[in-house]
Amino acid sequence: MPNGGTELEHLMVAASEGVTAAPDDSLVKISKLANDFKQKQSEVKELEEQLKAKKKEFNKLSQELIPSSMLEVGMTSFQLASGEHVSFQEEVSVSVKDYDAFYEFLEEQGDDALMKISLVIGKVPKNILAMIVKTINETFGILASSNLYIHPMTLRSYVKKLCGVGGKTEAVMPLSEIDPKMLSTYLFYKTKVK
Repeated sequence: MPNGGTELEHLMVAASEGVTAAPDDSLVKISKLANDFKQKQSEVKELEEQLKAKKKEFNKLSQELIPSSMLEVGMTSFQLASGEHVSFQEEVSVSVKDYDAFYEFLEEQGDDALMKISLVIGKVPKNILAMIVKTINETFGILASSNLYIHPMTLRSYVKKLCGVGGKTEAVMPLSEIDPKMLSTYLFYKTKVK
């Protein structure tokens, strides 16, 4: 028991808080499940660390050792005794650090059509948004459109509050009444053992 408490003490605290005591075999079962949870949590963490190390080893083989060994002998591909072909090709991973500078670069290259520009306005009634888009299109000859977006964490928080998920708020509507063509929802339980 946490903090050195006994099972009897926890039952007495639960009883004083109006919680009905469960039969002893139920407590043993729940206790075992909680211990199993902690064990599996530990195993998952260990496996994730092992996977991370194996990915690092694999990437070193795939991205460094095999290509450099093949380049040393002037090969770009070869066939194993099993009939499988081994080859490599140059790849690149890219992320933008300065969008303004990159946009200017694309303009200089004549490739500025690759850049998509988002205009963040904030909360605007749909009829006003339609007028803004129409004005931009007509005034500047730009093909503008509007896309609605809600951050995934904001959406999750809203649905939890709306449907009383987690018991912190009273449900305005049950989760089952949300149109599945509008939102995909999945209700699950998440166990914590501290």
